[in-house]
Amino acid sequence: PEFYQETHAALQGCLGCKACVSSCPVSVNIPKFKAKFLQSFYKQQKRSMQDYLIANMEEIIQIQSKLPRFFNLINSVFEPLIQRLIKLQDLPKLAAPSLTQLLKKHKIKIYNPKKVLDQQDNIICLLQDSFTSFYEPNIVIATYKLFEKLGMRVLLLPYKTSGKGKHLTGYLDEFAKVVHRNNQFYGKINKHKLPMLGIEPSITLSYRDEYPDVLKDKQKFNVQLIQEFLSKHIEKHNNNLPLPSKANSQTYYLFTHCHETALLPTSPVIWQKIFTAFGQKLEIINTGCCGMAGSYGHITKNTKNSCELYNLGWKDTIHHIKNKQHILATGFSCRSQIKRISGFVAKHPVEVLVEIVVLP
Repeated sequence: PEFYQETHAALQGCLGCKACVSSCPVSVNIPKFKAKFLQSFYKQQKRSMQDYLIANMEEIIQIQSKLPRFFNLINSVFEPLIQRLIKLQDLPKLAAPSLTQLLKKHKIKIYNPKKVLDQQDNIICLLQDSFTSFYEPNIVIATYKLFEKLGMRVLLLPYKTSGKGKHLTGYLDEFAKVVHRNNQFYGKINKHKLPMLGIEPSITLSYRDEYPDVLKDKQKFNVQLIQEFLSKHIEKHNNNLPLPSKANSQTYYLFTHCHETALLPTSPVIWQKIFTAFGQKLEIINTGCCGMAGSYGHITKNTKNSCELYNLGWKDTIHHIKNKQHILATGFSCRSQIKRISGFVAKHPVEVLVEIVVLP
């Protein structure tokens, strides 16, 4: 029907940033409506290869990460073909060395959930996600090292797909299967009553935003963002925090993920308090969405709009910050967009904190 086609065309402009949730008086959640609509729409329409790739991105890059340099070369050689046939472009490169190699280098083992814990004090569980594990494993290592410096034992959990891409593209039956599988896996770990932390905002917040729609009141686990746990830890151990290794205070500039700001509006202030506790100044940069918005900015027909959104609030602000090494971004999409347009790699806040915190 014509209405279906018009609605589908209109929803393609949704960034999935979830600003509608926090801005609307009745918290209308357009991304959730979009996912349900797409599920219904594609019962009568044929799916594109692009949809399939986005939906299964987490599984695909896990396989590709075994040979990152090879698949980076393949993607580079066939980039024009991918852009022409699948309508995707500027895809991020897999990290080389891989997370597996970095874990071996730093002598970090992935936790075996079947192993009995001999003690449970000062332990946190760190969840992996597809973005940091396969594209930015240095952030995983930095997070691990930061909590070690703060006197904690870190259990790096095995990688599990979150189903984010499936929800985004309306594969809701497949998404539900992933949700139930993860509920069982993380639920068993949660029996230890240990804090469970996630790095990437868009993935971590899906556990509390999209998972309850499937699980209702049967969700067996809860995942905090790094800054949520860190702020509580600082309040509890304020007098015993390791002093910064730098004598002088530095000023950093924080760009937060739009998804994160929408669902956790206090996030920027939490990060600011954490940096203050370690003797550093953090300026919060208030901007809208960077325009990348997960897969949105990689879809060829969205590229122009994606770049225009970045130019509206991000480009000039970033240009006028002299020390680019002090520009911080919490979201993988944001860091990817900064790299694509402004030409440098922004840091995650933990990459700064792990350097300024001395060993206890």
